[in-house]
Amino acid sequence: MFRFGELGFGGCCCTEEEEELGIRVLVPNVGANSGAVQPVVAVFWAVHEMGLLPSTFVIKQLIPELCGLGKMEESVRLLKLVEGRKLSCVEEGYSIVIQALCEHRLVEEANHLFGRMLSQGMEPKLVIYNSVTSMLWKLGNLDDAKRVFEIMNKKTCLPDNFTYSALILAYGEARNWEDAYGLLIEILGLGLSPHNHT
Repeated sequence: MFRFGELGFGGCCCTEEEEELGIRVLVPNVGANSGAVQPVVAVFWAVHEMGLLPSTFVIKQLIPELCGLGKMEESVRLLKLVEGRKLSCVEEGYSIVIQALCEHRLVEEANHLFGRMLSQGMEPKLVIYNSVTSMLWKLGNLDDAKRVFEIMNKKTCLPDNFTYSALILAYGEARNWEDAYGLLIEILGLGLSPHNHT
């Protein structure tokens, strides 16, 4: 038999109605303790195997926790469950996992999820476009970064200073002065200011 605190749960989170019915929603609170997250994940999957699903709140806490610990396979597995169940937090889950994949420079996985997100009609937020673009140019995939920038414009997600500055820097590093200058003129025409290092 285990105690509630041993599983790394921060406590219960429930409405008064759920309290009256005896329903408890377990909320993970494991911080940076990777040893504590494994029992939380095990409980999550055990609950899922019983045909139940923890609340969206729990899922929205667990995905970033896993991503923060670098447990990308587990994060993607959880995201697939969220997507399969058509939960309301699917877009947010995609955003969190794609950003983490970009930070870990897992290009294929990030590109796959990004493409999947677009193909399902989801609209990535600016931060996702910037994460993918930045990851691609840092890895020397300037053509792919430019394609993401073009998709972004087609999807009417307006680029910001970060987007333009990242691409201008990438073109500068590739010594493609013509495209770098073109983007600089474009950013200035939009009334945006490039970063000082651009």
